[in-house]
Amino acid sequence: MNKSLKKQKIISYFRSITIGVLLVLFVFVLFSSKIFIKIKSGEMGVLYDLIDGTQPETYNEGLSIISPLNEMFIYSLRTQNIELEQVVLSHNGLKINIKYNVLFKPLRNQITALHQKLGPDYANTVVIPASQSWTRKFMADLTPEDIFLIDKGVLEEKAILNLTKELATMHIAMEGFFISSIKLPDTISNAIEQKFREQEIVHQYDFKLIVEEKERNRKIIEAEGIKQFQLISNISPLQWKALDVTEKLSKSPNSKIIMMGNSSKDLPILLNNDSKK
Repeated sequence: MNKSLKKQKIISYFRSITIGVLLVLFVFVLFSSKIFIKIKSGEMGVLYDLIDGTQPETYNEGLSIISPLNEMFIYSLRTQNIELEQVVLSHNGLKINIKYNVLFKPLRNQITALHQKLGPDYANTVVIPASQSWTRKFMADLTPEDIFLIDKGVLEEKAILNLTKELATMHIAMEGFFISSIKLPDTISNAIEQKFREQEIVHQYDFKLIVEEKERNRKIIEAEGIKQFQLISNISPLQWKALDVTEKLSKSPNSKIIMMGNSSKDLPILLNNDSKK
């Protein structure tokens, strides 16, 4: 009887141990994802302690073991890219469609502050609203003509300059702002294009008038010079031109006969006496 009782106690003891071990294994498996934390390359962890709150120390890439009662928040340190599209109003209330990309990342040495102030969803709570707000305010100061002629590079530089200052106060680094398209309504865009084409035609016409005016002044000066020459030399411009041509022809190797007029007012006559066939 005693042996049977002793045997039952032993069996009950091992059963309790087995149940305890299985229970520990169950708890271990159930909370293993909370205990063993894998931080990948380009990431950093911030630990929240159930008792002490957010810890100032951060966790670098690798395997970390924490209490299942605590929680690890993982932040990517790599540059993130968000593509945005929004409709904004120009200075005169015209709707403008703009597409752009915002590149950003958290400041590595301010991850803990970022977590306490904004949390993991900081892109949606700060980066996107800040980018949309700045774009809306900037475009509101421009007319459709300004938007049509705007240099995207200049706009991108202004966006980076302003958003860098704003996001830095939120522990975020601005990496880039790139515009893919700025679209005006087709009717407005066509009207602006037509306007600039007409302005170009006017500029071309004005330039032509300036050239013709200069040519007119040149001819007036030339005529004044010829008139002064005639008064001084008493030789008409036609005679002078004829004498100049005659002099040049007389120097050529071709056979010719030059007959001078009977008076100073007559023009020379050129007769070709070339016997070559």
